Amino acid sequence: MDWFVTTPLGVEDITAGEVEELVGSLTSVDVGKVFFKAPLEAMYLINYSARTVNRLYLLLARDYFEDLNDIYRIAKNVDYTTVITPDKSFAVRCERIGNHLFTSVDVARVVGQAVIDSFMGSRGVRLRVNLDEPDVEVGVFVRFNEVLIGVNTTGESLHRRRYRVYNHPAALKTTLAASMLRLGNYFGQPLLDPLCGGGTIPIEAAHKVRRYPIILFRKDYHFVKLPIHDVGVDIMSDKPRP
Repeated sequence: MDWFVTTPLGVEDITAGEVEELVGSLTSVDVGKVFFKAPLEAMYLINYSARTVNRLYLLLARDYFEDLNDIYRIAKNVDYTTVITPDKSFAVRCERIGNHLFTSVDVARVVGQAVIDSFMGSRGVRLRVNLDEPDVEVGVFVRFNEVLIGVNTTGESLHRRRYRVYNHPAALKTTLAASMLRLGNYFGQPLLDPLCGGGTIPIEAAHKVRRYPIILFRKDYHFVKLPIHDVGVDIMSDKPRP
């Protein structure tokens, strides 16, 4: 399966190293993203344990375009029946970089229509759109003349660890703190935090040394609503396995 993760700008190589350690696959680095091929188990390994990753997406399409018509065509050629069931709602979220004759809202609208048309052609069912709380979130990333389409398996970014009882207004992002620790080859040595603010660095250091997975602090993952979710593969599932 083809995947990509999003990560803070500037730490892509660090994230690539972490992904390779977790899933054992070679990675390809792009701006703010890391691409790789891996079996379904990677969906659980990354979402439960990756410390430098924001979100994990199942890659559906990656292509070049000239205009919105091209983006519609690329999106419509995707088979969405593998990631959305007829009873589920969906929404499209778009991030755009570069100068274009259209907005991110235009891209989301066009891709949303393409998803509906593609599913209607495959299943004869018109999917429901829910912009507030969708069951399935389709991510579209437009960077200059390239478009990526993927399904968000994570939900809210993994940098929101949920262990804080108070969110300091100037707190360092947990993913950046984790990246700093990996860059410094931290494995439990005495640690001096030069910032002494919200304590993100020492907290992440303690969790790294004790091997606390992210799932200890958050459990609301989007992949549980995807058809590809398999409790027999889920490494943390407490349900009986076949």
